[in-house]
Amino acid sequence: MIVVPKKAPTVILLRGKKSEGFGVFLLRRHEKAVSWAGNFVYPGGRIDPHDGRQDIALSCKGLSCEEAQQVLGGSVVLEEALAYWIAAIRELFEAALL
Repeated sequence: MIVVPKKAPTVILLRGKKSEGFGVFLLRRHEKAVSWAGNFVYPGGRIDPHDGRQDIALSCKGLSCEEAQQVLGGSVVLEEALAYWIAAIRELFEAALL
């Protein structure tokens, strides 16, 4: 069986603690989730169609489509590169608000 990876960015969020090292932001999957039930995971998820909208990309400051593609190793098409970053940020905010 051939498995094709899904377009799903993940965020690893760390917070420095002077005496304790650092903290890691993790989520615990619901016990009845289809995959990874009950496990601790990094926030992330799929790229939604609106993550690649031009009006959203234009509001991104400090990272161009070309820079996003370069950081991702050139493995995604230019038009999708910034959508990975937008999806990662969106997923992080959704997870933090739960």
